[in-house]
Amino acid sequence: MIIKICGITHIDDARDALAAGADWIGLNLVGGPRRIDLSAAVGILSQLDDPPRAVVLVAIENDELPPTTAAMLHTHAVRRLQLYGQVTPKAVRRLADGGFESILVTPAPLHASPGASGAECLGAQVRRRPKPPHSCVTPEARGINAAAQDRTHNDDWVAALERFLTEYREGRPAHDTTTGQGPAYILFDAQTPGRPGGTGQTANWAAIATARRDDRSTNWPPVLLAGGLTPDNVAEAIDAVHPTGVDVSSGVELENKPGSKDPAKVRAFIAAARGRTYSI
Repeated sequence: MIIKICGITHIDDARDALAAGADWIGLNLVGGPRRIDLSAAVGILSQLDDPPRAVVLVAIENDELPPTTAAMLHTHAVRRLQLYGQVTPKAVRRLADGGFESILVTPAPLHASPGASGAECLGAQVRRRPKPPHSCVTPEARGINAAAQDRTHNDDWVAALERFLTEYREGRPAHDTTTGQGPAYILFDAQTPGRPGGTGQTANWAAIATARRDDRSTNWPPVLLAGGLTPDNVAEAIDAVHPTGVDVSSGVELENKPGSKDPAKVRAFIAAARGRTYSI
């Protein structure tokens, strides 16, 4: 079971998470209250004993990373990237050609509140416009994140993922000279208006589990689960979805202090997740 503690903003929190047994830590260069700038990321990575255990959240532009971001990642031997922005199959192949592993963020439906159907939850999401950049992790242009804004049916989020993955296998244009493989992982996170992740909202585990039992999921990359996970519910989430890994941010933070982790909650989360081991 891969365990990722995301939204790290301080070196002490990074060290504590890894010492507690986390496999990965996440550094957010994209947006929201846990966003850090390049210099802060360098400060954390340069003090880690094992920088490759970091996952960096990045925004893709014109099928590639901003040059300064790419240079920083190579300097610190960071290889795993969680992708936002203009995420296209070509962009992921280019990253693979450059030695990076991509985590493809796939917005999943929210857990329905009593009396609300999954379709109603999705409908509420697509009727609202995204917030401006840097106020949140914003889906921009096209790609898997932006495509989520067009979904109006329960199955559409799965269909969008399938279209994206199929393009690796069948749809590469003749002029595309990239050779890299598809994403290393899929990260299912709760989709809320204008924010594909990092909100603390709970994803609809039943909907994800149903999609995974479908024949179409046979060739999916390994699945990571995020969205509203806490020490109290992570075991239940793992039992429902059977992911390869879990990803938490707000669920292990000090109250009303985004980006500041509570060591006791981090340890409790890791212990609860380690008690479940599933992989499909």
